Amino acid sequence: MQTLFSCIACLLFCCSAFAQAELFGRVTTENGERLENVQILAVNEETVSFTNVQGEYQMSIPSNKEVIIRVNYTGYQSQIYFIEIATGKKQKLNIELSFNDTLIEDVVIEDEQIRRRASGFEVNEEQLDQLPAVSGGVETLIKSLPGVAANNELSSQYSVRGGSYDENSLVINSIPVIRPQLIRSGQQEGLSVLNPDLVSDIYFSSGGFEPQFGDKLSSVLAVDYNRSTKQRGKAYLSFLGAGASMQNTSSDKQFYYTAGARYLSRKYLLNSLEEEGEYNPESYDVQALLGYQLSEKSSLEVFGLSNQTQYDFTPNLINANFGTFDNILTFNADIDGEEQDEFGSDLVSLQYKTNLNERTNLNFSAAWQQNNEEESIDFLSDYLLGQEDLNTGEIDTLAEGFQRDFVMNELLTTSLQFNHNGVYESKNRNHYIAWGAGIQQLTFEDAVNELDELITMSENNVEEVVFQQEVNSANDLENTVYSAYVQDTWVPGNGDFTLTGGMRASYADFTKESLISPRLQLSYRPDWQRDIIWKAAAGLYQQHPLYREFRNIDGELNENVEAQKSFHAILGADYNFSMNDLPFNFTAEAFYKNYWDVVPYEYDVIRIRYLGENVATAYAAGLDLRLYGEFVEDAPSWLSLSLLKTEEDIEGQGTVRRPTDQRVNFSAYWQDYLPGNKNFKVNLIAEYGGRLPVGVADGNRLNDDFELPSYKRVDVGFSANLKGKKAARLPYSPFENLNSIWFSAEVFNLFNIDNTSSYQWVFTPQGATYAVPNRLTSRRLNAKLTVEF
Repeated sequence: MQTLFSCIACLLFCCSAFAQAELFGRVTTENGERLENVQILAVNEETVSFTNVQGEYQMSIPSNKEVIIRVNYTGYQSQIYFIEIATGKKQKLNIELSFNDTLIEDVVIEDEQIRRRASGFEVNEEQLDQLPAVSGGVETLIKSLPGVAANNELSSQYSVRGGSYDENSLVINSIPVIRPQLIRSGQQEGLSVLNPDLVSDIYFSSGGFEPQFGDKLSSVLAVDYNRSTKQRGKAYLSFLGAGASMQNTSSDKQFYYTAGARYLSRKYLLNSLEEEGEYNPESYDVQALLGYQLSEKSSLEVFGLSNQTQYDFTPNLINANFGTFDNILTFNADIDGEEQDEFGSDLVSLQYKTNLNERTNLNFSAAWQQNNEEESIDFLSDYLLGQEDLNTGEIDTLAEGFQRDFVMNELLTTSLQFNHNGVYESKNRNHYIAWGAGIQQLTFEDAVNELDELITMSENNVEEVVFQQEVNSANDLENTVYSAYVQDTWVPGNGDFTLTGGMRASYADFTKESLISPRLQLSYRPDWQRDIIWKAAAGLYQQHPLYREFRNIDGELNENVEAQKSFHAILGADYNFSMNDLPFNFTAEAFYKNYWDVVPYEYDVIRIRYLGENVATAYAAGLDLRLYGEFVEDAPSWLSLSLLKTEEDIEGQGTVRRPTDQRVNFSAYWQDYLPGNKNFKVNLIAEYGGRLPVGVADGNRLNDDFELPSYKRVDVGFSANLKGKKAARLPYSPFENLNSIWFSAEVFNLFNIDNTSSYQWVFTPQGATYAVPNRLTSRRLNAKLTVEF
């Protein structure tokens, strides 16, 4: 009987496996025009169909099985559908495609073109959904890419291939964005300016990028927000905050919008710090992208955001133990005072896009941004630094005294910019010519009032000032920067060879400096059995000073500061292969960057303190490796390894390690799910960063002979879709109309590792210097509920 049952079950399975269903329909544009030769692809089923002259198609697909249907047509946005049809049934699916009115996106977004870019990665926005992120979700993924280093989970800042935080470009919807500049610690940071719920496309380059991506010395992060043609919504609630977003379009497809609002409070996280007190950090933002299709060939878009953060802190005491096994040190401080900071950023942009013809696209934009930053700190602490006697357990006093921290800073940054860019595709599709021009007017109103004073008590109970740093200044600066670029991507013959050459020019009227930056990128796919692309890039990258580069550690402006300059050379390989019938990709890139006219700087936690003079030369060299693939089917993950060495030669000081000289950096992003049930997922982010040089931020880099310990951290999130097909369901649910309900349990700092973000410097009357570690957050649990509709 058991044998008979097995045979029947096997027969039924085979019949269902070979049973087919029929899918048919018509493909049109938004205006009802029927499209011929549109590809209708059943993903992973090796089934494809094309529309006829009437725009109609018909195809057979497996029945009783969810099939992913992808619709592709050159110049139009691809569409994805999930179809399940019973055996012997037919289903009609009419498809409406939206025109991709920014032709250069075809070059940026297509996987094959991304592979051919030097140091370029496209990040799938779907990987942001269940990501266990303490800081911004987009930046958390960027930090896991090769060449990127970050040693502070509370901050969205990162270093790329030995560059500073100020050397990274951020572009939202083709508009360059200026980040706040006064934030000195991750505790003060609020929401990232990027809302991951609104993002549709993410492109990141760690160097060797084309002229169109700007003048920054290290990297570019270009993000586009969703221009959805369907109604979609999301809302979430967690221990850290809440948010909601909505995307929709009008019935006539002429008007569309994407909007979101978020609230964040890190009080729960900050209460795990060694510095005890009352933390009241609050951050919120509102963002919206509104678009209107003026005609078949032109559209108008308005984008706006308002990001506000208020950080209030009333400290109480610090109890820290550090040192080594045989040299146990303690630091205790009673603190009076408070800190009140406000950081606000507002941006509004207007863009007009038009297609002159099927091969020429133009874009005109205007944008206004204002960042208003205020710091108010007044701390007076009574401290004692001691050493534990290993025999008696008693504490011997090494230093005691008082420390005064007073800060009253304001910085108002205003940017007004006008830009034009366009792209032309040749008739035979072997040339993509892009160009652009822009003007940006920048104004800075700065007031600095800082006092950092350390007083110790000598054996005779006499006060002695052992460290004092005071800055009082007020500066106003206006600068207008003109820029233009042109580039041509040439793809001859069968496309095995790609060459992009171009030039970027700029002029800053404050420094009266003109810059010309030629750049070249090429890729070659040899006619081998293995799918390998060889890549190389070289060019000049010259970054005009923004504002802080002009200001030295005394708060004075040096109007003679010139642009920092660098030459990039990159050689890499990109290899696609299969392992266990699953797709994988391995990339390797060796790079060398030579810098001159460098303005040296020091890190004060995450704040950069420049010396305010072009008095150094530098270099950075290294190797970046990444293995990307489906270690688990339909769950892409990756491992990244970076090796780096960067030094600079400062006039009057000699050769020193740069503040970003992190020799080894490893990161991993991992996805998995329960076997046979993708409604239960796990997402993991792991990071390891080697030691970093650090010292007192006094302008003398030769004294930076301390090191931050290596940074080690693992964050993990476990998610369950309560609306999944195989998830448990109630007989009746008021949430039946929702697309999904994800519940996530997240563990931040899974192994509860003590990471150090910076040091508090304590000096003794005998001239000794002690570095008291300021540690980052410990293990914390977070629960998050996300609904999609």
